[in-house]
Amino acid sequence: MSVPLTEPPPPAKHPGKRALRALAVFQFCKAVLLIGIGLGAFQLVDPVFVKRAERWVATFGTGWIDRETAQLALAKITGLSDRRLQTLGAGAFLFALLFIIEGIGLWLERRWAELLTVIATSSLIPLEIYELTQRVSLGRVSALILNVALALYLSSLLWRKRYRKR
Repeated sequence: MSVPLTEPPPPAKHPGKRALRALAVFQFCKAVLLIGIGLGAFQLVDPVFVKRAERWVATFGTGWIDRETAQLALAKITGLSDRRLQTLGAGAFLFALLFIIEGIGLWLERRWAELLTVIATSSLIPLEIYELTQRVSLGRVSALILNVALALYLSSLLWRKRYRKR
């Protein structure tokens, strides 16, 4: 007597698993971009970079350009002081760390990561609305729409999970 070979039932699908994985990849991409921005900001403060800028400015001006003058020129060109560039670099690295943590948690389908992403994304919405009142651009409108859609989607996913467990 032979036993018919049957396949085991497929595992229960996690609602939105693909979307969470896509969102995790998106968070990783944002982290890479922010790391690049942070490195760029710190490079602008780097004395070696300032020396290059001094040489560049010196070719167009007099030979008495010093580090302070080159930094002032860089501040005029970039619109940022050394302190602001350092703050920008540190902030970029901190946000990159947040996005990496969110991405790992979302990839592993952790509820805390979904909640963290909802909170982090939602906290930026008022700032984006304020920015839109200052100047409307396609990028700003797109960022607002994307963040609102993301916050609503993750909120609904969390809501569904909560009531499915009961």
